[in-house]
Amino acid sequence: NLEVQEADMIDPKTGRRVIGVYCPTCEEWKPEKRTKFMDIEEDFEGADILTFICPDCNRKQKSRRYL
Repeated sequence: NLEVQEADMIDPKTGRRVIGVYCPTCEEWKPEKRTKFMDIEEDFEGADILTFICPDCNRKQKSRRYL
């Protein structure tokens, strides 16, 4: 549900968007702080690529970090 997904990407205390990563298995954006951090690297454009464990499907994923 896109509305629920959007609500998860807003910090209720500050009202600001949080850093998100995409899980292709769940086909959803996840707040980075809900994931289990494994590694971070930089792609050829200088963007951060996070390797993480998705909190919902429990699979190892890689995604650019977006605000």
